[in-house]
Amino acid sequence: MRIVRWIRNFFYQLCLISIVILILALSRSLVPTLSGIEDIFPSNISRHFNAAQFNKWRTRRANLTLERISKPFNLTSEDNQVISVIIIASGREGYFLTQIIATFIDILQISKLYASITICNVSLAENEEIDRLSRIIPVIKPIKSFTYDFNKYEQRLMKEANDYWFCMNATHNSRYTLLIEDDALPVPAFDSLMRSVVDRMDNDQRLDFIKLYHPGDLRKIPYYFQVSITCLLISLLLTFAVWRSIAWLPFLLTFAFFVYHFDVYYTYQFFADIRYALTDSIYVAMSESCCTPAIIYRTSKIPKMLHYFTIRSASMDHLAKDDILDEAPFISRLTDTNLIIHIGYISAIRRRAVTLDVLKQLQYRSQHIFPF
Repeated sequence: MRIVRWIRNFFYQLCLISIVILILALSRSLVPTLSGIEDIFPSNISRHFNAAQFNKWRTRRANLTLERISKPFNLTSEDNQVISVIIIASGREGYFLTQIIATFIDILQISKLYASITICNVSLAENEEIDRLSRIIPVIKPIKSFTYDFNKYEQRLMKEANDYWFCMNATHNSRYTLLIEDDALPVPAFDSLMRSVVDRMDNDQRLDFIKLYHPGDLRKIPYYFQVSITCLLISLLLTFAVWRSIAWLPFLLTFAFFVYHFDVYYTYQFFADIRYALTDSIYVAMSESCCTPAIIYRTSKIPKMLHYFTIRSASMDHLAKDDILDEAPFISRLTDTNLIIHIGYISAIRRRAVTLDVLKQLQYRSQHIFPF
């Protein structure tokens, strides 16, 4: 009799788990996502395209946008700028810069950000792509070029850092400066998300800069806390509803299943999307180590930051700019959702192909069959 009761309760709990899975799936479909993955890596072709093929597809779309622009693109004067967007162009192959410029043009034509775009050309060689884009977007370039030994890893790090500091110094009369690397594509919701970031910095004058990107597999502590609390509450509720007490084996199995299920199908993005849907405001948390594809700086603080960064670079030439930023005594934060998607699949520093963070997520998800 006891075995029959246990089997019956176990079956009831499986039914409740299935209902919760359906509720989660329905919630996911109803809450708009901020990730932009579906727009940049559509699921209907993701199984057939690799990173290079995706890149060609996006480049064709970008060229169609740029063909409509016949004169210099400038929607705002320096007197009323809120953000100066500085795109660091290293001259890398892949036409990533073309995609970024086209995306920003689409965004700013309907935006209320009052932003300007400038290309910061740090390529040591002539570059056809940058030259072509210079007819519509202003380009700045360092007058003096240092000599680097690119066979040495430390020298490549040094050039990357020096280029970054130069472009950071190319500020205008804007309140904020957005430094974005030439393989960082803005998400479709970039305009509304960036306005929320600006409001956050306006309301908290202590903030010096906010990171707008962090790889999904590195978003650890906040996500682990969120998913653990959520799965704990679901598991307790379901177990108590069936067993009228906390039966540890069903509870632990339910908890383990939901942790795994969230990790595969929802990740940190689900929590970020729900928060934004409820509050219409982006959430910023403590800044985590790594990465610099897109960072917004308070322009008035840049001289002080540059003084620190350049001295630090000169004394520690083996440090990447990411490490220098992480160790800096300035107040920084990190958005809970990425405002850009990293599309550069060739690392200029390591000189090898890398697996894109987005493709890692898509591949991981494709290896699992619902709901397991």
